Amino acid sequence: MEAHLAETNCVSGFCLSDPLNWGSVARSLSGSHLDEVRRMVEEFRKPVVQLGGETLTVAQVAAVAAAGGARVVLYELARASMEASSNWVTESMGKGQTVTASQPGSGRPRTGGPTRGAQSHHMLPRSATRAAMLVMINTLLQGYSGIRFDILEAIAKLLNASITPCLPLRGSITTSGDLVPLSYITGVLTGRPNAKAAGPDGELLDAKEALRLAGITSGFFQLRPKGGLALVNSTAVGSVLGAMVLFDTNILAVLSEILSAIFAEVMQGKPAFTDHLTHKLKHHPGQIEFAAIMEHILDGSAFVKAAKKLPELDSLQKPKQERYALRTSPQWLGPLIEVIRYSTKAIEREINSVNDNPLIDVPRNKALHGGNFQGTPIGIAMDNTILAIASMGKLMFAQFSELVNDIYNNGLPCNLTAARNPSLD
Repeated sequence: MEAHLAETNCVSGFCLSDPLNWGSVARSLSGSHLDEVRRMVEEFRKPVVQLGGETLTVAQVAAVAAAGGARVVLYELARASMEASSNWVTESMGKGQTVTASQPGSGRPRTGGPTRGAQSHHMLPRSATRAAMLVMINTLLQGYSGIRFDILEAIAKLLNASITPCLPLRGSITTSGDLVPLSYITGVLTGRPNAKAAGPDGELLDAKEALRLAGITSGFFQLRPKGGLALVNSTAVGSVLGAMVLFDTNILAVLSEILSAIFAEVMQGKPAFTDHLTHKLKHHPGQIEFAAIMEHILDGSAFVKAAKKLPELDSLQKPKQERYALRTSPQWLGPLIEVIRYSTKAIEREINSVNDNPLIDVPRNKALHGGNFQGTPIGIAMDNTILAIASMGKLMFAQFSELVNDIYNNGLPCNLTAARNPSLD
């Protein structure tokens, strides 16, 4: 953690050499997307996720969300700043100062709990809830929220014991804070009578049994002023739903590149469409990288070598240019990779942000009232991601449609069936 701060020249969340954060955004997009996906997969496979508030990644969120996910460890040095923030709120309230006007979402949750087991179609999936708990811890660890360190330790214990609070599927996700779903996590910590959790084997637990099985011996938590607001006024649920989708989407993007190269082989495509100059002149990095990956995969392919000789043998056997689904695949998929990559970084910034209100600035002795709970960055990133995923699917559909069509598939059987008449056999 200290090395990270030194490297970025950051003090208390502020980067002295990059005050507007554009430099950090640019650096996060340096290097290739393929190398980034490799790092994501490596991170996903690590057994431990260390939380310090500023370095959580989409891959780590996916790792903790998975069944039997990675173990969570808190950065101990965050304790001092968190306790200072919590004490400042208590002392200010004791002096008669108004730190916060309300604590939305910390009142009574919806009456009743799940009646047909801990995982039902009315409940948020356990994977998403686990991921939300992880991001709750990470964003609160930075010490601007006025909440005690031991509450975050308790959430980590629940995660590591595979005990997951039951959250409703419907609620205020990314609309001025994820108040409704996060209040159900808070309900387990504070012992709400109707709070429920799922045990390691999916069994339904009440709050008391959930804390006991997680090894939380202090009993239910009595929240100090602003404690409840800090727990519920966050974008944790919306951001982790985005993070989980984007982890898979990044891998799907690489798979689409590989499948497009295989499609080129099967269709005996001429590799001229991957020539580096064509794509360098277009200037878009996603397109340039995609073409380079295809060129690398196709290099040495016997099918491609044979395709090069076809015009020499029969100039009418093969068209001068490949059809669009193959020839323009770098121009089609390249921009989608750029969108997916930018969206991934936007979500990673969100899961490392302090998102509640007000924020407690102990050094300057003030509470800052703002709106970091607003989920706009998540909505914009995921709207673009939806378009990118749909467009990837459209390209795969176009390629597969040619592959099964015996007019275009270079002698392969119709619908790739071995039958002479696939409509009858």
